[in-house]
Parts: sequence; structure tokens; C-alpha cells
Amino acid sequence: MLRIIWKMTLRRLNPLLKNPIAIIISMFQSIIWLVLFGNLFSSGTKISGFEYNSYIAYMLPSIIIMNALFIGIYLGLGTISDLQSGVLQRFLVAPIGRLSIVFSDLLYLIALQLIQSVILILISLLMGTRLPLGLWGGLLYIVVPIIFAMAVGSLSISTALITKKHESMINVMQFCSMPLMFLSSAFISKELMPKWISWISRINPVDWAISLERAVVNSHGVIPYTIALFVFVIVSVGFCVYSFNLYRHSI
Repeated sequence: MLRIIWKMTLRRLNPLLKNPIAIIISMFQSIIWLVLFGNLFSSGTKISGFEYNSYIAYMLPSIIIMNALFIGIYLGLGTISDLQSGVLQRFLVAPIGRLSIVFSDLLYLIALQLIQSVILILISLLMGTRLPLGLWGGLLYIVVPIIFAMAVGSLSISTALITKKHESMINVMQFCSMPLMFLSSAFISKELMPKWISWISRINPVDWAISLERAVVNSHGVIPYTIALFVFVIVSVGFCVYSFNLYRHSI
């Protein structure tokens, strides 16, 4: 099974290995947000109640989670391409488990998010940001986004199996991506939010991931966000496997 998963993962990774610049292009929006908005709103640290001395340091975990959100959402486009080319149908009738298909896509997602997280961290260091907790802080900013991306990627695959069209998938991505970011504490602390946005952020998985990173740094409130994030991952992966089973019975 592991050999099958690895070969299927390489099928996704090979285009990136042959054209590494695609890794940078796919995260260009995240880089722009980090560099441009990190400097543009640097004076936001002077607002009363803002706890950070550097806005880039505040934004860094948010931008990495945003990057994980984007690549997780876009994972479903590969599934739709496989659907339309007939590749997925051949996989489903082959003697391999549905878990192999899911795990190979998630392993590809993990590899891509790992590389892009490291790049974003290096850019922030070049901009003068100091990582909280040193090396452990860097590890935190890598592991949490990977876990979050796995959940989003699983939901994206499920959505692809349901919609079966690029246009529908793109509409879902546009509807979900930016509202989820702005309805969280990604760019401003919860104490400074309007109350209704602060309330919505409590049920926003994006905010769970961002708040978990900050909770670990601040050493308080870690357990609730950890539980919420892992439940989100388990439910998302389970729904993805269920979607594969439904699709297999429909063909």
C-alpha cells in the first residue's frame, strides 16, 4: 500500500519537480500579502490593545495558514482533471484502496505546504522578523498549517467529486477563501474586531488554526484549539473517503 501511495504521490509531484518555479508562482499571492500588507499596516501595532510589536510577526502565521487554505482548496482541481480524463475511474476499479488515492493527494499537499511554509518563513526573516520560540516557533508554523491543509484538501476533493466541474469548483473556492480569512483574527486581534465578526470567528476553522499557533506562543488556550483542529481534520478526511465510496457506487 505504501508503495502505491508513493507512486501516486509522485504523479502529482513530478510536474513541480520538473518546473520548480511553479512552486513560487502558486504562492505568489501569499508572498505579496506578507511583503506588501506586512509593511503597509506596520503602523497598526500602535493601536491601543494590539499586543505585537511587529505587524509582520503578527501576520506571518496568518499568511502561512492562508497559503495552506489556498493550496488545500485548489487540490480539488486535480481531482476534477482526473475525473474528466478518466484517470480516477481507472484508479477506482483497480485493486487499490480508496485510502491510497486520498493519502497520495494529501502527501502531495503536505510536501508542497512544507516547502512553501519554509519559503514564507525565510522571507519573513529577511524582512527582520524574529520567530517566537526560535526553532520551535518555525516548526510550529510548519506543522499546524500542514494539518490544516490536510483538512481543507480533503474537503476540496469531496467538493470536486460532488460538483465534477471546474467552473463550480472555482466558484466554491472564490466563495470560501477570502471570507474565511477576513472572518478570523488573521489580520487584526479579536479584541479589536466588531463583536459579530468575533463571534463568527469562533466557528471558523481558519481562526482555529491561526489561534492555535498564537496560543502555543503565548502558552495559554492551546487545548480547545487543538481539539477543534483535529476534529476538523478527522471529519474532513472521513467525509472525503465517504465521498469516494459514493462516487464509486455511482459509476
